Amino acid sequence: LANMSDPKDQYEDINSNDSAEEEEKDHIDLTKPKDHDFELYTRLGVEKNATSSQIKKAYRLASLRVHPDKNPDDPEADAKFQKVNEAYVILSDENKRKRYDLTGEIDDDGLDDLVNKCRFFYKEFC
Repeated sequence: LANMSDPKDQYEDINSNDSAEEEEKDHIDLTKPKDHDFELYTRLGVEKNATSSQIKKAYRLASLRVHPDKNPDDPEADAKFQKVNEAYVILSDENKRKRYDLTGEIDDDGLDDLVNKCRFFYKEFC
């Protein structure tokens, strides 16, 4: 037993060989928002830092511009109108907007799925 070295020393020896570049590669910064293009803001024609009143005004203008009744010859008018509505639903709700800004996710299905998996795990194994 006297010949065995301290595990802490072995750990430090192994990690001392890692370069700073490799450490940086392995580091994940959870404080940074996921990269996404903020498409919902583009749909309404507003900047990411738009106020709720600017978003509301932009929604009204965009919905009038793409409304199917105003564009009867456009076969994609319904889809465009739905996209504008979807953008407004997310961006007009403070919690949904924060989540979108952080993750780029539009719906809550991912969270619901996680909750269901946790419940299943708890029922099966706890």
